Amino acid sequence: MIETNRDLSYCDCRLCPRECGVDRTRGIRGFCAAGSSLRIAWAGLHRGEEPPLIGFNGSGTVFFSGCTMQCRFCQNSQLSRRHMGSEVTANELGRICLDLEAAGAANINFVTGTHFVPGIIEALTWARARGLSLPVVWNSSGFERREVLEQLSPYIDLWLPDLKTLNPRVSGPLFHTEKYPGVVEKAVSWMAASPVRGIPWAHDGVTDTLRVILRHLVLPGHIDDTREVLSWWSCNRVPGMVLSLMTQYIPTPRTKPIVPDRPLNTEELDRLSGLIDQFAITEGFIQEPEDTDLALWLPDFSRDLPFPPRFARSLWSWRTADTKDG
Repeated sequence: MIETNRDLSYCDCRLCPRECGVDRTRGIRGFCAAGSSLRIAWAGLHRGEEPPLIGFNGSGTVFFSGCTMQCRFCQNSQLSRRHMGSEVTANELGRICLDLEAAGAANINFVTGTHFVPGIIEALTWARARGLSLPVVWNSSGFERREVLEQLSPYIDLWLPDLKTLNPRVSGPLFHTEKYPGVVEKAVSWMAASPVRGIPWAHDGVTDTLRVILRHLVLPGHIDDTREVLSWWSCNRVPGMVLSLMTQYIPTPRTKPIVPDRPLNTEELDRLSGLIDQFAITEGFIQEPEDTDLALWLPDFSRDLPFPPRFARSLWSWRTADTKDG
């Protein structure tokens, strides 16, 4: 297992900004509740991502178990809280990446892997030595340490972080930390300046190179917080960086009273449209408000195919755990 320095160690774990300092190799669990072995729940071709990530067949997504955030409104709480999944070796994860490329994936898309960075680096090293050529997407909460990002950067082609909120009064109760806003600002700014290769994005008759897609989920009752995020964006965006606005918040009683127990209403959607105009956001992606079937956005990882068939094709599931070490 690759652990090149203290920042990438499971023995005194400081992979995320919580810096628990526990020895995961001895079975001691920190906030993410993960051990030192890679644990994943599903891998396959996923067509529910932003258009540049889908290609012809879908993004080659790999969903990890556990999480350094455990947001109260998490759509993947089966993974973040219940730790649904199976342990795999780094070689097995590398083989899954090769299988995704053979199946026609547009990229390798690691979803919520911060707490497994050493094993992911080892898996990518193994897979690249055996011909993996796809770009790699780092799909994360944005709650990252710069020191870890610096070690990870040579293996990544595009950053796909969240910027959930810049309000510590929101992040405290929802994400279990008031320091999220300051951490994510620094992490995203570092990502924007990092020398990753990027991926091509053909639009409006031109082809740009995307290096960062910044996601923001608009929360009911918190349009003013979204305004703050969009203001930050307008001041800090750089070439190769676009915004992805998501509106598929799924009501959950776990967020009360911080977030109303309802989806976005018409007034909030109208205010969001006005903010997009106010901050002159002309490039990027926004989820269509008419995508109102919330069940489509709530995967069920107890099934071999967690997503509707039109959105995904399964190549690996923790329920079958059919991997090949080699």
